[in-house]
Amino acid sequence: PVVQGATYGPAIVKQLGTAADGLTYGSFYASLQHADVPGVVTYLADMKAAGDDPTSGMAVQGYIGMKMFLDAVAKAEGSSSAIPSRPAVVRTLNSLNGYSEGGLIAPVHFPAFHTQGSGCLSFSQIQNGQWKPLTNKAFECGKLFS
Repeated sequence: PVVQGATYGPAIVKQLGTAADGLTYGSFYASLQHADVPGVVTYLADMKAAGDDPTSGMAVQGYIGMKMFLDAVAKAEGSSSAIPSRPAVVRTLNSLNGYSEGGLIAPVHFPAFHTQGSGCLSFSQIQNGQWKPLTNKAFECGKLFS
């Protein structure tokens, strides 16, 4: 079986042990077992510093969305105050080209991604009662969907 979202993490292994062997997780973010990816290292450190569980698929998704937003706020132009305007933040987000949060996600390209999805996913699988990345690379890429 293949799962996504909040079904990734140690709870499955804790509950099912090796009976879950073969369960595969495909995601738009890098497998948390890819400890050589700078974005994964930063994410895990940020979650540890906050005292939060880094293994929840929902936590990773929320982190990525908020980090992307905060990076856009920091880069937004055209504001005379310390807080950039909403249109400036939206312009910044809509002009992302290759944003990957240090490899935590496959490169994001806007506005193209308004109508086509990324062709890159990261895959993990439970093997001998432990999550393992299925490939040495954080992402496997194929044809873009439109």
